[in-house]
Amino acid sequence: MAVTAGDIVRVTVNSILPGPNTAQNIHYYLAGSGYNETEANTVNTVGAQADAAYALLNSIISNAVNPGGVDVAVSTDGGSTFNAIGTYVPSTYSPAAATQMLPHGAAAIVRFQTDGLGEQGRKFIGGIVEGNQTESNLDAGAIAALINFGNSLNNLLVTGTGTLMPGWYSVVNTAFRPYSNTYVVNAVIGYQRRRKPGVGI
Repeated sequence: MAVTAGDIVRVTVNSILPGPNTAQNIHYYLAGSGYNETEANTVNTVGAQADAAYALLNSIISNAVNPGGVDVAVSTDGGSTFNAIGTYVPSTYSPAAATQMLPHGAAAIVRFQTDGLGEQGRKFIGGIVEGNQTESNLDAGAIAALINFGNSLNNLLVTGTGTLMPGWYSVVNTAFRPYSNTYVVNAVIGYQRRRKPGVGI
């Protein structure tokens, strides 16, 4: 079955923290006009982008964190239901920081803005190490890595048949909100809340 224009693609990036505990970040894309790709091609397209983006954080995430699969699902009904279409196995996302990891709840936060009131795609980066912060303030190296991460994920994905637009799916308003090309990197370590399985943190 093909993924076509108007479909919403959900990408769940899994990171396995010691414990083990699974940290999830969820990303959404809207298939643009003309988009018509196989499920396998779609999984490879969004999976490769996620792999490359999270690899930009390898130097600030503890080597005790293992990358999980990138799970991809698609909705053909505007987001009411999502059906799994495949899992991408990361090849470049490989956390490598050797110093002590901060507690599981501590996380760097990148907030992708949309035009929806109060609707933003917040990404919580767990596994940050002690060496990249002082009294909960991220150092310049960590902030630079997070800026590169934001730049990477804020890009329109172009395929042979169309585009995949990054954005946020509002469960409350049942609407896809495209990113507004603006994102914010929090300079202070935040807290990643625990949520229902599949919803993400």
